[in-house]
Amino acid sequence: MAVKRRWRQLKIAQQIVLLSTIPMLILYIVIFSFLLTARLNDQEAMQREHGQLLVKQLAVANEFAVLTGNQEQLRVLLLRSISGPVANISVWDAKNNLLATIGNPIAAQNVDIFDSPITMEPIALDDQLNSGEVVAENHRAAAIGRIQITLSRQGIIASRNHAVLISGLVGTSVLIISIGLVWFLGERLARPISALTATTVALAQGNLGTRTPEHGLGEIHVLQSAVNQMAAALEKTHA
Repeated sequence: MAVKRRWRQLKIAQQIVLLSTIPMLILYIVIFSFLLTARLNDQEAMQREHGQLLVKQLAVANEFAVLTGNQEQLRVLLLRSISGPVANISVWDAKNNLLATIGNPIAAQNVDIFDSPITMEPIALDDQLNSGEVVAENHRAAAIGRIQITLSRQGIIASRNHAVLISGLVGTSVLIISIGLVWFLGERLARPISALTATTVALAQGNLGTRTPEHGLGEIHVLQSAVNQMAAALEKTHA
C-alpha cells in the first residue's frame, strides 16, 4: 500500500523515467553478464588447451633426460619452458622421486594444474631373418615418470577485472544518457497533460474562461481540443 501511495504521488515524468529505466537496467545486467561469461569461458578454454598441449610436448621433450636421470639437463629444459602464464614445472621419476622443479608455487585458487605421464615408447625393429618383416614388440609404452605444469590464472583474473571496469564505465554512461533522454521525452509528454490537468481543475472551480494550449500531438491534441470545446460549451451555457 505504501508503495502504491508513493507511486501515485509521483509526477507523470517521474513515472515514465522509472518505467523506462527498470527494463533498461535489467537488460543491461543480462547482456553484461552474458558477454562477460562468454569472454571468460573462451579464455578458460584457451588456457586448458594451452596447458594440455604444453604438458604433452614437455613430456616428450624430457623423456631422455628422465630416463637417464640427468637432473641438470632437466633443469635446463624446464627453465627454457618457463614463460608467459607458466608458473611452475615439476618432474618426477617412476618411483615418484622429484627430479627437478622450476618456478615459484602459487596459491591453489589462482592456478590451473596439468599432469602428463612421461613414457618410453617401444621401438619397432626390422628383423632381417624374417624376410624383412617388422617385429611387433609385445612391450607397451612404459611410464618412466610424470610431469606437472602450473599455469597462473592472473591473466584471466586481470582480463576479467578489465572487462568489468570497461563494461561498467560504458554501461553507466549509456544508462545515464538513456535516463536523461527518457526524462527529456517524459517531460515533453507530461507537459501538455499537466496543462490539461490545470485546465480541468480551473474549470471545476468555476473558471469557465480557462483554455488549454493545443500544442500536443495525436491523442493529446484530440484531448486538448475536446477539453476546450467542453469549456466553451460550459461557458456558453452559463452565460
